[in-house]
Amino acid sequence: MPGKKPPMNEGIVNGKDNKIIIERMTAQTSRTKIFSIIFATLAALALNAVAAIPPAEKLLPEDTLILVSAPDFMVLREFYKTSPQTRLWSDPAMKPFVDKFISKLREELVQPLEHELGIHLDD
Repeated sequence: MPGKKPPMNEGIVNGKDNKIIIERMTAQTSRTKIFSIIFATLAALALNAVAAIPPAEKLLPEDTLILVSAPDFMVLREFYKTSPQTRLWSDPAMKPFVDKFISKLREELVQPLEHELGIHLDD
């Protein structure tokens, strides 16, 4: 029938089909969320399962002269801030001595070293 038009609602889903589509989309979204959670958990476990890093003593060559290690740097920093040496160095009465010491250190050690190596330690 050449002159007959298709019905207006052809291709449009009815209410029952619409409900089924929504249920399927909800199920798919739930599966995606569960997959994402499982993937994140497995990734976190994989990162924790990294091989143990050997201590520095085993990584350094045998002719190493000295090794200083600080397992907890924050504790070391607080200890250093309250140590008698730091308190003496920071005392205002010691300022002239400290300034002279640092000036000599720069002139006689740092500047020749920078010149010899072609670098600037202030950088």
